[in-house]
Amino acid sequence: MTIKEIQSLVIRIALSLILVLFLITKIDIKDIVIAQVEWQFLPVIVVANLCAYLMRSFFYKITLNVEKLKIRILFLITGVYNFISSLIPFGLGHLSYPYFLKKYHGIVISRGVSSLVAYNGIRVLFLIFIFLWSGVSLRLFQEIHLYFPKKILLLLFILLIVFLTVGIRYFGRNIFVGKVEEFKIEVKNALHENVQFAKVVLLIGVSIVTMAFNVISVYYFFAFISQSLSIIPVLFIFSAGNLSNLLPIHGPGRLGSYEAVNSLLLLGLNFSGNEAIQISFAIHFLALFIQLAIAVPCYFLMKSSIT
Repeated sequence: MTIKEIQSLVIRIALSLILVLFLITKIDIKDIVIAQVEWQFLPVIVVANLCAYLMRSFFYKITLNVEKLKIRILFLITGVYNFISSLIPFGLGHLSYPYFLKKYHGIVISRGVSSLVAYNGIRVLFLIFIFLWSGVSLRLFQEIHLYFPKKILLLLFILLIVFLTVGIRYFGRNIFVGKVEEFKIEVKNALHENVQFAKVVLLIGVSIVTMAFNVISVYYFFAFISQSLSIIPVLFIFSAGNLSNLLPIHGPGRLGSYEAVNSLLLLGLNFSGNEAIQISFAIHFLALFIQLAIAVPCYFLMKSSIT
């Protein structure tokens, strides 16, 4: 790691700790929201996550265009990669996917990157659509001034533009390995292999099914901690929360930043600050635990599958 990367990591860790401590101080320990959990929903969450991983594996299989690569192998890689990308967000974590493909199965990095770009490109477009549709359905864009002062909204909008600008540049530096032209050409060529009408339609369909399983998982995360939300608020939280991952505001494990973003979304849905923060911490740690529980066996099976 370079000195700048180490400094960036230290800053992110410090900010995460500050955010965590700040949010904890806002929790009213006399009013515990997560009084009980509904254990019967835990298997549903796990199965929904496994199904989402399976559909993503199918997507990767289509876009990689490598006949010898089995979906089972891609499923194992996805299980590990998804957890790593949650721990090391925005760039480096995502690069673990092409890294594993290269290390264990000899697939060139550019092909793995093109597969990842295709998945996330389609995913982001759908997330934006879901975010706008659910926000309009909930009348949040018309009534959001009731929940947040206009000066804060203006500041958030400015920060959003700054984060997006910096984020796109940062992402470009990492994903294209220092803007190496030959590498970019290889990625573009691999992407062009998937630009066929029938294949694009299939990829869109697979992405929709994958997102459906993700939404089911989020819905039952709330049900697990005895919080009842209808599908449209769940879609809003799911889309806005995932879109926030594009912003370079997250530290390791997204600790603090995840809770801050999710709490703001819940505040917009009329939850109290105390409720929003407690729910956000509970869902985040539960999600990380489930991802870890899937990633560990996937990692050992992935290593044993080397031929």
